[in-house]
Amino acid sequence: MSCIGRKGQAVIDTTIKGFVTDSDSKVGLSGRVVSKMGAATARAVVAGLFGGAGNAIQSSSLTQSTSALGTTAIIDSGDLVKASIGGGLSEGARTLNELYLDLAKQATPVIEVAAAKKVTVVISEGKELEIKEFDGEEL
Repeated sequence: MSCIGRKGQAVIDTTIKGFVTDSDSKVGLSGRVVSKMGAATARAVVAGLFGGAGNAIQSSSLTQSTSALGTTAIIDSGDLVKASIGGGLSEGARTLNELYLDLAKQATPVIEVAAAKKVTVVISEGKELEIKEFDGEEL
């Protein structure tokens, strides 16, 4: 439970045991579930598309030769800029893809509750509340 004073400072900030309920008398509040995972996932897909385009640009500038000693890739000097752009685009897109996938994994759904909704707070275990002091004054 957190209570804020008139100056915006935490006056009471402690853990309590209990729950909140609204008019349906069930534990928790009814509301609309909002998930932010979709946007991050869509951005990861777009980053993956750019990575694929970068790989395609880079691959189109390479000439591969296969011999008994193995496979070698050769870049013509005229295609050096094309290969650099493709490689940079691919690497940047890969980094963005990883970032957006991490954000999607961290996103948790949020329950939107109407403003000024009347709720009942049920405290199941008593606890002594400590009121904090600031600048020598009680708030």
